[in-house]
Amino acid sequence: MVQHHSPINPIVPNYKDFEIVVLEIHSEQDTEKALQILRQRKPVILKLTRLKPEKAQRVVDWMAGGTHAIDGRTLWIGEQTFLFVPSSVQIVSSKNKPVSISPQVVKK
Repeated sequence: MVQHHSPINPIVPNYKDFEIVVLEIHSEQDTEKALQILRQRKPVILKLTRLKPEKAQRVVDWMAGGTHAIDGRTLWIGEQTFLFVPSSVQIVSSKNKPVSISPQVVKK
């Protein structure tokens, strides 16, 4: 008996509406805009290099709190650069394991 199989059509997700927002923070007031974007379930990359370490830490604390409130994750991705992702976004390392950090800017 010969079996006929229909061709496999892979399901390809539609990424045209997916956004990652990159913001360079100039003051603590910019944090509200970043939190609003995160509440829209969009990942946010914050570059904090223009802030003094104490101010940058305050921004990271606010963002980490907002991220935690929506069950998201905070990740360090470079010098004074952080990624805040909602729970709908999965981040994995090259070894296919989740990565995470303690959101700390100022060394204690």
